[in-house]
Amino acid sequence: MRYPLFFLILVALMGLATADAYVINGLMDDWGVQPHIQWVPSMSSANWIEEDNWGSGHSNFPSGGEIYDAEALYCDIVGNTAYIALVTSFPNMGYDYSLPGDFGIDLDRDGIYEYGLKTTGSHQGGLYANPIWTTASTYSLSSPARIIGGTLLDIQPLVYNQSSIVENGFPTYIIEGSFNWASLGTPVQPFNLHWTMSCGNDMLDLTVQPVPEPGTLFLLGPGLAALWGFSRRRKGTKK
Repeated sequence: MRYPLFFLILVALMGLATADAYVINGLMDDWGVQPHIQWVPSMSSANWIEEDNWGSGHSNFPSGGEIYDAEALYCDIVGNTAYIALVTSFPNMGYDYSLPGDFGIDLDRDGIYEYGLKTTGSHQGGLYANPIWTTASTYSLSSPARIIGGTLLDIQPLVYNQSSIVENGFPTYIIEGSFNWASLGTPVQPFNLHWTMSCGNDMLDLTVQPVPEPGTLFLLGPGLAALWGFSRRRKGTKK
């Protein structure tokens, strides 16, 4: 009877290890982030970049002021699910002829975004393969901007939430969503995650390194050691 018990405990450990997922609610508390106060996520497996009011590879970004500011971008892969969160001052309805952009996913980091995730519209939360992208209208170097076609693979919940946080007189918005990582073939190599609005006045590029979950590795080590000790004790009692 040792082996059924072994596998039951192993399955339980795996369940505990993958329990630390994220709730798609447009809040950053489960990331351990307080925008403009604490940008560092609590999970060491989370990849992130913060460029609040500066950076993005262009000296004059965000062009147009605070309302165009793309402030921080996060990604964490838990099991077969990839979670994404973006902090920005850009409204979900757009501003001054510019519209929110979509997430671009460049798996081999060659500048071609083979997948994309819609942030607005009727297919909000839709994962696209071979998306057709618009070019950023003002700053073309910020491209790609919005998905206007492609193969829709799946739609998962995604929210574009106006939070209660105000910076420089403008509300802070949080875009949070997820997609099935297995739909991309569960690659293990680093990939690029990108976001901008349709004008390209600011942008964020994040290099994501998929890694085994620290929680899984942490729990499996002690768990397997405990099982080994339990097995030895059972053998000792039979002598």
